[in-house]
Amino acid sequence: MKTSPHLRALLVTALVAQLFGSASAQKAATPVDPRIPKGSYTSEQEAEVLAQFNAMQGLQKDCGDAYTRAYQESLYKYCVATDGGKNIGGGCDHVAYAWSLHTKVLELAFEHCTSTAKGH
Repeated sequence: MKTSPHLRALLVTALVAQLFGSASAQKAATPVDPRIPKGSYTSEQEAEVLAQFNAMQGLQKDCGDAYTRAYQESLYKYCVATDGGKNIGGGCDHVAYAWSLHTKVLELAFEHCTSTAKGH
């Protein structure tokens, strides 16, 4: 079944809000460290996770992209709120966007987006 781009955007927005909460709820709360620990992977496992993530299509791909984007945005907001980029070249932009998408993040995005799509 084809999904319109507008409906797709609404679905992805709802999924991301479920994961990371709404912006207004995040502003009112004390900052919670959103970092996802890297985990331990062999190079073969890393390659498999990357291949699975890159193979997602349609709504699953949109979900994966939104998941990683929301994760990076949550890192940036947390970094700014806690002055975490103070002694880092590039500041919070570097913290949130340079090396934040590691294997565990992609694995969690894949798991979330493929299980969510199966449930609908």
